Amino acid sequence: MKKSMAARIMAVLVTILFFSAFSAYGAVEGQYTLFGVTKEGYAVSSEDAEMRSVLVLTEDGKGSMTMDDETMGVSEWKVTEKEASMMDGGAPDSVISVTLEDGSICSCAVRNGILELDVMGNGEMLMLFATDGADRSAYQVLTVDELLAKMQEDRNKVPESNTRLYMIWQSLDQDAGIHLSYSESRPAMGMEKKHEVFSKNKRYCASETTSMYGYSRTSWTYCQDGKVYSLDPEKRTAQQITEIYLSEVNERIFLMDPVLREIYKRLKEGGGTTGVREVNGVSYAAEIFPASEYSPEVAFCFTEDGRFAYYLEGAPVIEAFSYQGETICEIHSLDRQVNESLLDISGYTVTR
Repeated sequence: MKKSMAARIMAVLVTILFFSAFSAYGAVEGQYTLFGVTKEGYAVSSEDAEMRSVLVLTEDGKGSMTMDDETMGVSEWKVTEKEASMMDGGAPDSVISVTLEDGSICSCAVRNGILELDVMGNGEMLMLFATDGADRSAYQVLTVDELLAKMQEDRNKVPESNTRLYMIWQSLDQDAGIHLSYSESRPAMGMEKKHEVFSKNKRYCASETTSMYGYSRTSWTYCQDGKVYSLDPEKRTAQQITEIYLSEVNERIFLMDPVLREIYKRLKEGGGTTGVREVNGVSYAAEIFPASEYSPEVAFCFTEDGRFAYYLEGAPVIEAFSYQGETICEIHSLDRQVNESLLDISGYTVTR
């Protein structure tokens, strides 16, 4: 009797051990269908990417994977101790290793019927699978057109920073209107320029009056719908001279102005430091960006109350142009007082 009872207990223990050995499989077994692919944190729908795939994981630690019309067996899949995180930053229920018949091995994070297969092994590209009925609402899967637009938007985005220059950038609102008035001087060349810049609703108009050796000339530039025109306000003519090919400028047309474009460029690149710069005997708090192989040092100077006062640019670093010397831009005003009559050329004769 005792022997019979011991045998029964042993049989129960063996059964428990058998099922516990396969419980790792049972947690994630099933059929998973591809619904998206990620690259650099962006997810595009598998349909738009023209990819079809089904991953089947069976109870015995095997299965199959179909890509388009080709199927390959899974020689083994198993739960691993590897740590991972899902796209949303949360922890997976399991991390499994999938070995295909050709010897290739993929790591997969699994949670609530969602499986993220790490294609490259470094997290740069994921294939997103789901079982029928799994909740995929946490995944922002885009069409190809939406993906390209989102990548472009993020690429043109200015990172936030706790700087005076970023506060200036934040104040620029092309819907409300932007007016910038400043004078530019290059002492080494005896040249002076006066700039008046107006921009609103993705239209841009700027005048530039150049004075040099007693000669003075004013030119006008107008931009709209990706096209750049040279204006003659007296004759009411506009000649298209080029198109705008940079997406960031088309998106923010006021970047046609070189000073505003430098603000954008330097905030995007980062690497600025704080310091002091002296202009005409007056010291200003400055945000300074060092010279590089192709561009000179620049400094944005501010008054004590935070007003943008000067933009300073060192002499060109390319030797052939170094004779031009430094550039000093004195900012007279940066506000929203836009002369909207300058942003309408409907009465102009336009030529190309």
